[in-house]
Amino acid sequence: MTLELLLKEIGDNYTRENFFRILKYLRSDTLAKAQFKFFEITFSSTATNFRHRHAMGFVPKDILVTNISDQESVIFNYDLFTNQYLDITTSGPCTVRFFAGTYREVL
Repeated sequence: MTLELLLKEIGDNYTRENFFRILKYLRSDTLAKAQFKFFEITFSSTATNFRHRHAMGFVPKDILVTNISDQESVIFNYDLFTNQYLDITTSGPCTVRFFAGTYREVL
């Protein structure tokens, strides 16, 4: 879904400018800007403390899982994350899709 505003139809210059700035802010405030990176990892068997290189240069504090296939369990071992690797344990073979990063308020 995209947000389509009819900015040209707003007669008042200040109102039009405010809507333009709001729209610009909403379009720029993405997960990428908040230092998130998307991953898709396929495990062919149960994994215990699997280290996956993320190369973000900092220790991610947040994981946003979007999908786990085959009804398996996935545990992100946050206490074992480093500035180069994630640590993941799975209950069986699966594919996991997720964003890793650190959420921060953008003012």
